[in-house]
Amino acid sequence: MLLIGATACYSLEPMPTVPAPDAEVRIRLTDLGAAMMAPTLGAGVSAVRGRILAIDSASVRLSVVAATDRDGLEQSWTGEQVTIPRQHVSGFEKREVSPFRSTLVTIGI
Repeated sequence: MLLIGATACYSLEPMPTVPAPDAEVRIRLTDLGAAMMAPTLGAGVSAVRGRILAIDSASVRLSVVAATDRDGLEQSWTGEQVTIPRQHVSGFEKREVSPFRSTLVTIGI
């Protein structure tokens, strides 16, 4: 029950700027990116979450902690390093505390 509450207190917000190395992010993949990265990330993966190890105009190297498929199901990873070409990235998101969800969870508990 506590685990459900802990994950419900966060939301993903689009990042207006390109993140810096060491940032914790979720990377959304383009449709082509999902197809091209399938051998590495798995079929149907539409986003990956983790810590940026390196980033430049050509690629992002990420220490992956989770991969999300098109159905929204998230599978845990253990920090494997993956390099994603920037042309396969549709956007970056960051996890932020959601006051509304936190309040609902607190009331529910």
